[in-house]
Amino acid sequence: MPSFLSRKLAVGKAEPYDLKAKRSFAGKRPGKQRPLTALFPAGPCGNRRPCRTSDTTDPKRPGPPGPFAFPLPSPGILRYNSSDKLEGTFHEASSSHRHRGTIASRHTAEGLAPQLTPAELLSYVPDAASFCSIDTVQPINLDSTNIRPEHWLLLANLIEEHYSRYDGFVICHGTDTLAYTASALSYLIQRTAKPIALTGAQRSIDEDTTDAKVNLLDALRFACSGESGVCIVFGSHVIAGTRARKSRTKSYNAFTSLNFPDLASVHESRVVRYIPYEPQGEPVFYHKLNTRVFLLKLTPGMDPAAFSAAGQLCDGLIIESYGMGGIPDVYLEELDKLIRQGKTVIMATQVPQEGSDLSVYQVGKHVKDRYHLLETYDMTLESTVTKLMWAMGQSSEPQEIRKLFCTTVNYDMLF
Repeated sequence: MPSFLSRKLAVGKAEPYDLKAKRSFAGKRPGKQRPLTALFPAGPCGNRRPCRTSDTTDPKRPGPPGPFAFPLPSPGILRYNSSDKLEGTFHEASSSHRHRGTIASRHTAEGLAPQLTPAELLSYVPDAASFCSIDTVQPINLDSTNIRPEHWLLLANLIEEHYSRYDGFVICHGTDTLAYTASALSYLIQRTAKPIALTGAQRSIDEDTTDAKVNLLDALRFACSGESGVCIVFGSHVIAGTRARKSRTKSYNAFTSLNFPDLASVHESRVVRYIPYEPQGEPVFYHKLNTRVFLLKLTPGMDPAAFSAAGQLCDGLIIESYGMGGIPDVYLEELDKLIRQGKTVIMATQVPQEGSDLSVYQVGKHVKDRYHLLETYDMTLESTVTKLMWAMGQSSEPQEIRKLFCTTVNYDMLF
């Protein structure tokens, strides 16, 4: 799963940070004229090998930290209390940190395996030392296929713990679930004035032809470029965290911004912004998610019993319908039962571009008027899933859930 970097600028209101116990990967202690950056590897992406859960028995014990394990809660309401906050994890990464993903993998007889340490990873981008200084930590050690909502809460909590010390954060993450993590962090960390940039790669960084070096440098540059929110920096594109979709499995231009323009682009050493970022007020961090969300994708001939089965597993149901949206008549009775059970039901479309509009066709307008269903309009599936988890995590009241879901966050909806 992710690796993550953060950067501290020499700004007056940032609290002092003791650099005596830390050294930058450039081998120099950052001075007042050069910002301090921290690299936080958090785990693998594209490989399919099992990972070690821990290289140390106590994550709070000082010394070279390994990726640590923590109990995974049961599905339902996930939260982080003050007692859950991570202590002793903010260290320069040691050589024991292995098992990352494509960006930090090497070729072996058994295929790509994550073997590069954070220091080795950064050695491939020496130019980074000219504009930032880097600290590292590895809070998670997972293939990104195994990412779960509790990992999103962990990452958000770690950023909150160190928010005042750094001017930007970069998370190196596997591409498989990168868009989900970017969306989740967009809802867990709102109104941030500091860049939180996620990146990854399609080819490992030690290959002759790779996108990893460019992506990592671009993410670092963007994290140094001033105010911004949660975003994905990939293939020179800067995409809002709620608008990204992995649209290609092999090509370097793996991510697309759906139904919204790129926020910026990175050209060599220049960041070109297309949409100004205007944070409002102080950052807000959230600590709860309700993971009882189920996605039901309609297919012709699907058994109506699928609705009742889904209802037993969730508090919130996302129905991915056809075209602009609608419910086939054969499913209306089951839908009615779910509504009467108090389930939050959201209508989405299987078509990625341009979004849904239940008011156009009778099959959509009928159910929207009758049940007052929520609708995703032009939102991505990734942002729909994570936003519903966030909204239901903050309240169990239907009207409050509706209000939260319909509030625009990080450009996630235009309607």
